[in-house]
Amino acid sequence: MLINIHTHSRTAKENQLEIVIGEDTVGVHPWDVDKIPDFRKARDYCLMVGETGLDRSEKYKHTLDVQIRFLRAHLATALHFKIPIVLHCVRAQSDLLHILKDMRYNGKVLLHDFAGNAQHLEAYLNFDVYFSFRRNFEILKIAPIDRIFLETDDQTQFSIADIYHQSEIPEAQLEKNFLCFFSDAQNEGSTDVINYLRIALSAH
Repeated sequence: MLINIHTHSRTAKENQLEIVIGEDTVGVHPWDVDKIPDFRKARDYCLMVGETGLDRSEKYKHTLDVQIRFLRAHLATALHFKIPIVLHCVRAQSDLLHILKDMRYNGKVLLHDFAGNAQHLEAYLNFDVYFSFRRNFEILKIAPIDRIFLETDDQTQFSIADIYHQSEIPEAQLEKNFLCFFSDAQNEGSTDVINYLRIALSAH
């Protein structure tokens, strides 16, 4: 089975497991912290909190303080419900590492489309962090094989099958990683997670 751990559109292809952001997960993207959260697409059960995170790119760095407050609220929500969190991080690896350390975060974290360097990767291994790739395969090759996932994100040029082929990671290993990643997760209703997250966001 091919596992697409992070996508923004469902293909429902046979022999594929897809986690669709905003449907199978609940969160506020760092690009959208100035908007009212809309969780109407959320399914009955929430598999992960997110996508949330930090983005220091030119277009979004002016909202970094709000992004940080929202990130902390999302992290608290994921811990409360014992479910993983999926994070977006652009030009803010040091900021994110500082927050994880400051919170002594011990929940499972998915860094989607990981774009950090070898030093960042090593630092993240102090936490229960998994790395998802659709590119940056040079870093993938030095990441622990039991902490790797693959994804398509929002692009459509390459399928998850194409990315599997490029990565050369065996399907069986990624299936094993998937089971480990979700091994401690509680099967929480999305309504509960949404309500808790809304309260957490308003408190921040």
